[in-house]
Amino acid sequence: MWCEIVIADTGTGIAQEYLDKIFDPFFTTKTGGSGLGLAIAYRIVEDHGGVIGVSSEPGKGTQFRIRLPMVEESAYPVSNDGKSRNRAIRWYNHKMSKILIVDDEQSMRDFLAIMLKKEGHEVVAAGNGGDALKAVQAEIFDLVITDVKMPGTDGIEVLKTIKDISSETVVIMITAFATAENCR
Repeated sequence: MWCEIVIADTGTGIAQEYLDKIFDPFFTTKTGGSGLGLAIAYRIVEDHGGVIGVSSEPGKGTQFRIRLPMVEESAYPVSNDGKSRNRAIRWYNHKMSKILIVDDEQSMRDFLAIMLKKEGHEVVAAGNGGDALKAVQAEIFDLVITDVKMPGTDGIEVLKTIKDISSETVVIMITAFATAENCR
């Protein structure tokens, strides 16, 4: 079984002659672009046993399709109480609903909150790592989506603290930076 994620826009599209190059490291048609974003995305998807593809029509937009293999529920051990399985499985089955969003960019917090609330999830937002640590010490979240690089307490420290408090909490790290060096 596969999970398919489709990301589409109605922008200017990508010229046909570039479609076979867009996942190549350092290939870019943008002024000031690094050419690493799609190369990194490709590698991450590939490292997880998935595939990523693109279709585009100039003047009409672009569509990316990401297919990732599903993990069987039996791959996750029963917790110590013998009742619940890994929260990632519960989240996939839409039983998880308490989500913490941590990002110093208000627009990103708002965007994620709107999307997740539309799916019926309860969302708490924190504008920095310090506020996120206060939130995770006050309550357990099923999912935390955190920016990696933030002023003060960064996403890595948030991740470490969350895992110390609740090892079952699923954490997704997001960043606008293309290289690991920029995240330090």
